[in-house]
Amino acid sequence: MTFVSTTPPTRRRWLRPSVMRDHTVPERASTPLELLFDLCFVVAVAVLAAELHHGISAGHAPSAAAACLAVFVPIWWAWMSFTWYATAFSHDDALTRLLTLAQMAGVLALAATIPAAVAGRMGAFTAAYTLMRLPLILQWLRSARDDASHRGFALTYAVGSVVAQLVWIAGLTVAGVARWAVYLVALTIELLTPALAVRRSPDRVFHP
Repeated sequence: MTFVSTTPPTRRRWLRPSVMRDHTVPERASTPLELLFDLCFVVAVAVLAAELHHGISAGHAPSAAAACLAVFVPIWWAWMSFTWYATAFSHDDALTRLLTLAQMAGVLALAATIPAAVAGRMGAFTAAYTLMRLPLILQWLRSARDDASHRGFALTYAVGSVVAQLVWIAGLTVAGVARWAVYLVALTIELLTPALAVRRSPDRVFHP
């Protein structure tokens, strides 16, 4: 017996269920929007590289390298988080595109705050980073709603990301070494979230 979907064509085109991708498909090409998303991160890394160059030229290579590394890791992790989401729930509807564009705007705003962050003024960087991560959290929540079998996986990712962002913001309430300690806790939560999330999935989630 053949089942025919009763979903209106416009719904399939503009608002598709955010479910796990078909892992029997060997590969898929990146969409133009995903490639443009990557280029926004290239801008951020280029700004960071320029700050490292300035620090080395001024004779402060060790401190400049340490500051740039501390800023680079969360930037790299934000890109990784988006990439992992795309390999698990790769749909390309209007809402996904809008949320991706919002993340791209956040990345460019983040790039503008990098010089101040490298100089130790982390307020604007932290705010931009947190706002930039919110659209992806909404994507995880959307997938948790639409894909019952992977709800635990998606919710763990969403909750872990929310907790990490709250800790990032909490770092602004302290100063000096204590602030970097709080940021280290936030980064640890970010890195542990995928390990905890995959334990709640009934099958493979990230496509190699």
